Amino acid sequence: MERISLDNMAQNHNVRYKNHKIALLNNLRDIDYDPDDEFFLESYIIAFVEKGNAEVIVGDQKYSLGEGDVFSCRPKNIVKHSMFSMDFESRVFIISPEYVDELSAKIPGEFLLRTIVYSRDIRHVEPDVMKEVILYYDLLKMKISGPDSPSSQLSIDSLTVSLAYLITPIFSIDNLDLPERSNGSAHNIFNKFVLMLNDPKVPFMSVNDYAGELNISAKYFSAICKQMSGKSASDIINEEKIRVAKQLLSNKSKNIKQIADELNFANQSHFGTFFKRYVGISPQKFRDEE
Repeated sequence: MERISLDNMAQNHNVRYKNHKIALLNNLRDIDYDPDDEFFLESYIIAFVEKGNAEVIVGDQKYSLGEGDVFSCRPKNIVKHSMFSMDFESRVFIISPEYVDELSAKIPGEFLLRTIVYSRDIRHVEPDVMKEVILYYDLLKMKISGPDSPSSQLSIDSLTVSLAYLITPIFSIDNLDLPERSNGSAHNIFNKFVLMLNDPKVPFMSVNDYAGELNISAKYFSAICKQMSGKSASDIINEEKIRVAKQLLSNKSKNIKQIADELNFANQSHFGTFFKRYVGISPQKFRDEE
C-alpha cells in the first residue's frame, strides 16, 4: 500500500512543494496512484471542488463530491477506489502534521478542531468564497514556486493563516462536544495531544507517556480530555487505535503481526486481546469478514 506524505508528493511534477511543510496540487485526481489501489494518508488534505463530480472512499465510508464542495481528511486514513468525472477540477492543499503543529500557535485552536484535526468530512461553499480560496491558492502557489528568501516562508505562513480564517466558518464541530469557552491552557494541551494522535510519525502511547510528552501529570491530562471531549484520555486513544486498526486490517497489504507492530503493541497476542475486547471478534475474523 502506497503512503502519501508531503515528502513523496514532492516527486510529483504536478505538485508545488515547500520545505516539508505544505504542497499545492492543481487537481485531486493528479495524485500519483492507481484509482483501483489504496493509499495511507500521512498528511492533512483539504480539497476545494471547482467543477465536476467525484467519489472518494475513506476507510469504510464513501463521499460524493460536487461543485462547491470542500473535502477535508486527516492523516492515518486509508483512501481507496476514487472515481472522477472527466470535467473534475479542484484545488488541493496538502499540509504536513509538523506544519499544522507549527501553525497552531498562530491560528486559534478552534480552527484546528473544526477544519482539519478531527475532520473527514464534506462541507459546501458559495461561489464568492470559492473565488477567494482560488485567489489564496494562486498567491500561495506563486510564493511556493518562487525563490527562497528570508521573507518567503513568512509570506507563506501569513497566507496560510489568512486562508484558515476564511474557511473556519465552513466547518462545524459535529463530532466533538466542546464548551464554547474553555481554559486556554487546557485547550492548547488538548490540541497538542490530538495533533500527536494524528501524526503518523508519533507512535501510539499510553496515557502516562502522552502526559509525559505534554509535560503534565497523567491525572491533569485525563481531566483535560474529559473537560474538552467528554471522554477519558484512554477512551480517546483506544478509539483511535481501533479506527486505524480496522482500516489496516481491511487493506490486507500487511499481516496482523505487522499491524500490531505499527500500532505499537508489544506483540500480536496483546493486539488480538485488545481488538477483541473492543470489537468483539479477533483481528483475523474481522479481516475474514471484510
